[in-house]
Amino acid sequence: MTRVRRISALVLTACCVGPSGASATSQCPPGPTAAVETLCRLNATRIEHGRRPLRPDPRLARSAEAHARDMVARHFFAHTTPEGVPFSDRIEQTGWMRRRPGWSVGETLAWGTAELSTPEAVVRAWLESPRHRHIVLAARYQRVGIGTAPGVPVDGLVGGVTYAGDFGSR
Repeated sequence: MTRVRRISALVLTACCVGPSGASATSQCPPGPTAAVETLCRLNATRIEHGRRPLRPDPRLARSAEAHARDMVARHFFAHTTPEGVPFSDRIEQTGWMRRRPGWSVGETLAWGTAELSTPEAVVRAWLESPRHRHIVLAARYQRVGIGTAPGVPVDGLVGGVTYAGDFGSR
């Protein structure tokens, strides 16, 4: 069988977040982790738009978490590592694509400091960006892994959080 490789890559910094508006995501209380709260907010929005909720996937989460930590540790912000490894290869290394004759993956990234580092601010930023909104609301994506890392991928800034969301089809 031929693998269908449809890759969506998007980059966003949380510094671009605008003022908040009321939405379904306000029903998500602070989660035990930023990843859990982010998933709640993503799913509330998907349901509000007639989409099925995303299911958490441990392999996608491993990929996203490792990438968020790597970006902070090595001070870069991109879907492709400094060595040229694209996010689809990082996801494939987890074994996520095995036994899937057709698959689609997408990735969203964000980072922020202070109030722009919260799950609420990051999800709002993704939704206010047409390209990111497309990834978040795409019906083909049914699985997700959210990774967070303390710190930001920029030299000279203290605090903050870096996010990676790895989305996948069945």
